[in-house]
Amino acid sequence: MRDEMTHHVHHVPGRLRIRIPELKRNSEEARVLTKALSRVSGIQSVEANLLTGSLLVHYDPSVSNAAAVLSAVGIERVSEEPSRTSSTRFQEKVGDAMLWYALEKAVPLVISALL
Repeated sequence: MRDEMTHHVHHVPGRLRIRIPELKRNSEEARVLTKALSRVSGIQSVEANLLTGSLLVHYDPSVSNAAAVLSAVGIERVSEEPSRTSSTRFQEKVGDAMLWYALEKAVPLVISALL
């Protein structure tokens, strides 16, 4: 079993992202976890991200489940990451659009002021 640190998980059936702090910049840990997951029936792919310390696991939900994946990597206690609502995504898109609009208007003014 891994240490008692809470591991964050984002899960939809067939896709599981697990944040594992011990995985950051640790290729040996990535190899060990990938090997452990290869033994789980239904695992389709495993991607380790050493920069973020996360594993992305795709599995066949008719064959396996998130609990089996977590158990294979020695994780018992997790916390679910809060999922972003569609209104949150909409607000982010509106904010991004406003930023780009402001930049489009400001850049020509700044350039002309500098010249």
